[in-house]
This record gives sequence, C-alpha cells and structure tokens, in this order.
Amino acid sequence: MDLEDEIREIGVRMVGCSNECAGINRQQVDGILPRCLFLETTNRQQGQGTVVVGINPGRSGADEQKFYQEQGQTYEQTVAYWDENLRGRHPYYKRLRELIDKLELSGSILWTELVKCENHPKQGGLPPLQTFRTCTSRYLQSELKIVPVDWPIMAIGLESYRATAYMFPERIVIGVPHPTGSFGRQFHRLLDPESVPIIKEFIAKSLGAEEMQAVWIPELIGQVIT
Repeated sequence: MDLEDEIREIGVRMVGCSNECAGINRQQVDGILPRCLFLETTNRQQGQGTVVVGINPGRSGADEQKFYQEQGQTYEQTVAYWDENLRGRHPYYKRLRELIDKLELSGSILWTELVKCENHPKQGGLPPLQTFRTCTSRYLQSELKIVPVDWPIMAIGLESYRATAYMFPERIVIGVPHPTGSFGRQFHRLLDPESVPIIKEFIAKSLGAEEMQAVWIPELIGQVIT
C-alpha cells in the first residue's frame, strides 16, 4: 500500500468517527464532518515533502455542509470539496504553500490537524485537552508513522508547535504563526528574502544532526511573537 492509500484508509476512519469528544461539533448527517486530512500531490515534485499540522478545522459554512449532504458524507467528498473550493483559493493553504515552496520543500504536502472536528458553537478558543489527547492518539499518531521521517513538520501556531514538538522528537518541527487573521502580517515576514535562507539553513542542519530539532521560527529570525 502506498502513502496515498494509507492516508485514505485513515481518512475513511476519521470521517466515520463516532467518538463523543468534548467541545467539538460532529453531525455527519447534517454535513458537519471530521475533515482536513489531505495529501497534496498535484503539481508537487519528487523530493522532500512536508507535514502541515494545524489545531482543528474552522467552522464549516452552509455551502460545505450542503455539499456533503448532497454528495455524500465520505472521505472522498471531503477531499473533493477541498480540491474544488479550498486548495488553490483559501489564504491558509495558499500562503503556507508559498512558504513551503520558498523553502524548496518540493515534495507532497500532508495537510492535517491535531483535532479533526470543528469546534462546537459554544466552545470558544481551543478544544479541551482530553479531546486533543483522544484525537491525536487515534489519527495523527497513525499518520506520522507512515510519512517519511525526513519530512519536517510545519506546526501552525504555538499550541500546535508545542504539541508536535513533544509528540514527535524524531522529526524536525518548525513552528510558524497562523497565516491568516491577527498573525497574518507576522507570518508574511517569514517570506522575506532575509528570512527564508535562515529557515532553510536550520532545516538542512537539523537533518544532519544526531537529534532532530524543534524551533519557533519567529524566534529563529529575530521576531518577537507570543
């Protein structure tokens, strides 16, 4: 079984999840699905890939929910919706892909999350800690077991950075600010011509190190972001 098939197998389990985790919204019949596990291979080259790990999906809109209700509540449909509506359009994916390309990580990209379900409307901020523990154990741990170990993790936001740095000491982990919202301007600075070589050098040195390294990129390039 190749990587794409193995990710699909995990994705099928993910979309069919029936676990009643605290703080999340999962109503498959209404088109509110566990989602955001995508292996991007289109227009990617052979070479070192990247794993992008966010916190959890944003709240789905009426159009996305209607799509799943009409087309089917399957993993294949979450991929189809992403490919048609989000992959090349949403700023989250566009800006992170731009950074990945500038770092010359030309291989496939695994887009994933710590928690696969969106927040419940009454849940503010982050999902509960136990939900992180449950979901990463069921899905993210399995994903990282089958992805080549030389693919660095790009962790989005401090929470994701800290979690993946603890969970995956055998991998390079580079933490970056969220590319949209209040941190969008700070993320944009990572794309500066003087910043990119520093990040590339860190990745190259880490791959040759006896122990894999983790770093919050704004600190590496001299930004102060909390």
